[in-house]
Amino acid sequence: MDDPPAETAAAGASSDADADASPESAPDASAVAAAVLGVLLVREHDRAADRAAATATAEEVSSELLALGFQDSLAAIGRMLDRSTGPLRSQLTALSSTLTSLLQQGRVASDGRVTSSAIERIDADTAVVLVAAEALLKNTEIPNGQQRTYRIAVSLEHQGDRWLASSVDFVG
Repeated sequence: MDDPPAETAAAGASSDADADASPESAPDASAVAAAVLGVLLVREHDRAADRAAATATAEEVSSELLALGFQDSLAAIGRMLDRSTGPLRSQLTALSSTLTSLLQQGRVASDGRVTSSAIERIDADTAVVLVAAEALLKNTEIPNGQQRTYRIAVSLEHQGDRWLASSVDFVG
């Protein structure tokens, strides 16, 4: 038998080496899929956490606003200031003493609660949460109280690790 030419033997050895090296150096498809799935799950978890935090802030600010009363208005305004930024924070700061006086003069008491909420839109920096709420409002003109329902749009900004309310609009 004839020996194969040197070029053919070298080429055969090279392709055998390439075939042997290729599976070892190429990533396993299942490992790549698992890594991609892991990244997607982490991102989805982060999005879900952001959505929950934005919704919680909108509900807290709405609840504070609907529970404003003459007996604890300064503390309630302080809690809202802690959860606010931008225009809302500026308005609360500028109007806090006037608002407190009006609440005291009218002997306003309100017991409100959020009945539902939903995110209208959200991205990494901003969100709008729609809040439905109801409150029993009492004052000097309606001492027995009046039940009211509210729809509120709360605009939020993501600052650091917190969502802060930048505006609150009563939409109906």
